[in-house]
Amino acid sequence: MMKRFCLLLLLLANSTAAVPLENSGREEQPTLPSQAFSTGPSPTEAKSRFAMLDDVRLLANGLLQLGQSLREFVHKTKAQINDIFQKLNIFDRSFYQLSVVTSEIKEEEEELKKTTNFLKANNEEIRNLSLEINSKINSILQERTQLQSKVGSLEERLKGLSQSIVPADQLSEITTLKEVIEAQEKTITNLLKAVKEQHDQLDHQKVKIKNLEEKLSYDSFQDTVDKPVDSDPAAPNMFEYLTGNSTGLDTNDLPIDCSELFKKGEANSGIYVIKPNRSEPFNVYCEMGS
Repeated sequence: MMKRFCLLLLLLANSTAAVPLENSGREEQPTLPSQAFSTGPSPTEAKSRFAMLDDVRLLANGLLQLGQSLREFVHKTKAQINDIFQKLNIFDRSFYQLSVVTSEIKEEEEELKKTTNFLKANNEEIRNLSLEINSKINSILQERTQLQSKVGSLEERLKGLSQSIVPADQLSEITTLKEVIEAQEKTITNLLKAVKEQHDQLDHQKVKIKNLEEKLSYDSFQDTVDKPVDSDPAAPNMFEYLTGNSTGLDTNDLPIDCSELFKKGEANSGIYVIKPNRSEPFNVYCEMGS
């Protein structure tokens, strides 16, 4: 604030020093004619204490112009000072903002330094660990090569011992027997797989046959219940036909169900004679379809 006040005083001093120099000529001009063109001093004018009216008017006009110019100068100076104050305020704000930004940047720099130091330490630890791991891997590889060499030497010793104990002919026979046994094991496993598959198929067929038998027994029961009594005495009895012609018909050739009839080529639906396992032959209605 003291700097601003001193600057204002200097500007006012310069303006006051410049304006009187411009108006000093105007103030001194009215006094010249009264002194230069006077033919002779009269005793009454020399003794007079009052100035001429023209001189007073000229002086008043000069003072009026001086006041107007000073007032204009003061207004201009005030406007300039206000502009300077505004610029200083803007400068102060920008300086404060810059100081805040610089403080934030310094804090970020400190954090970055800490993180870089931490990362450097971690990199050092990782590098040391990697070196240790590489050394361990190299040692393990060396041990592996040593073990491989030892195993190779032991295998050679075993081969030598086996050859010294067992003759070559017996070794060849043993190898061939091993091969034969392995082939037999493979064939046995394949046969077991085939038997298992056949067993599964048989189980499936048994379940299917059982379902068909249950369905056939149910259908025959429904046919016997729903079928009206035939009063025609000329209609042949299937049981009498079967018992009367038992000599000419083999009961073993009768199908066990409708599916066997369908497999044999019967495609027409109707009443057929079947003989399930461990039962007497009887007639059923077989519906042949897809």
